[in-house]
Amino acid sequence: MKKKRVPVFLIGYLCFLSACIAFWIFVIGYVHKCLNRYEAAQPEYFVEELTSGLAGVGLSSIFRVGEAPTRFESAEDIASYYDKSVGGKTLVWRQDKASYDVSAPVYRLYADEAPVGVLTLREASSRPLMFILTLCEWEVASAEPLIAAPAESVTVTVPEGWTVLVNGEALGKDELTGNAGIPEELRYAGEYVEVPRIVEYHVEGLYEKPVTEVRDASGAIVEYNETCEEGHTQITVDAFPVSGMDPKLEAQVLENAERYTNFFSRDLPGCRNSVAPIADMFPKDSYYLELADNYRREDMWMYSAHSAPTFENEKVSNYIKYSDQLFSCEIYFDKRIVLNTKTVRIDTTHTRCVYGYVEGGWRILDMQTILV
Repeated sequence: MKKKRVPVFLIGYLCFLSACIAFWIFVIGYVHKCLNRYEAAQPEYFVEELTSGLAGVGLSSIFRVGEAPTRFESAEDIASYYDKSVGGKTLVWRQDKASYDVSAPVYRLYADEAPVGVLTLREASSRPLMFILTLCEWEVASAEPLIAAPAESVTVTVPEGWTVLVNGEALGKDELTGNAGIPEELRYAGEYVEVPRIVEYHVEGLYEKPVTEVRDASGAIVEYNETCEEGHTQITVDAFPVSGMDPKLEAQVLENAERYTNFFSRDLPGCRNSVAPIADMFPKDSYYLELADNYRREDMWMYSAHSAPTFENEKVSNYIKYSDQLFSCEIYFDKRIVLNTKTVRIDTTHTRCVYGYVEGGWRILDMQTILV
């Protein structure tokens, strides 16, 4: 039997067709690969990769914060605050619609919808691809952090001469508010002795609640009272705490108070003639001596006749030492007298006395009646 031959043309055609198919497979694969590379080189993918890498190192590694607005916080403190402000939040990016420069695209970063930064890119390098495309590599041109304005502040009220430290920095005259004064109970004592003033410090423009330390005039750390409301911290101290009183001094102030009341009830020898029986209790020019003298001259005769007084429920309390030359205390007692009509009369004294060391001894500078 005669063998059938395959036409040469058919063989050539099949070879040509196979070559075309292989060529177009190569071309399509190459184009697909180039398109994938071109797509991967788009700036949004660079931003996505950059954003995903921030989770472990913090935003401040890209978005450099500037100097702190006050001397009480450092740039490192602000960076730490910035990183903590986005901790645990979802970071997303959105291209700025107002940016039209394709060679320097701008992206805004958000942490749970709150803007936290503006990122501007630029081309680091580029090369042609498939004759009609350009393959770009990107880098960060600028990164501007968006940090909320500092909203923390602190006000501290302490005696003058004490030291206040905020985040380790001592407060000075620049932080004084000018709201200075003296304790109300000492308003008249300043005429005779130096009275400690109360001063107020204020610091604002802080990103985080500060660490505050208060030291007294001797340098000892003092506990303080703190109230916080809407980013503001108010600190006050018990500047002049109640303490124990020397028994001799306690006996002296109690004896003075009883002598003073006996003067007005005509129970003190010599009280009808002058204020000499109580003059040693007050400074020479004391207003209280003037009042006593006026009473002696005009009103003492009206006090009812009675028996010698006795004192009950005597108590000296709430001793407060303001300085080596100044203290106050409360004095309480009931004074019992029997009138000639056999009527029992009890006069209660509850007074705060302010004493100053003047004219070589402890003198009463002021007296304030305590109303129950």
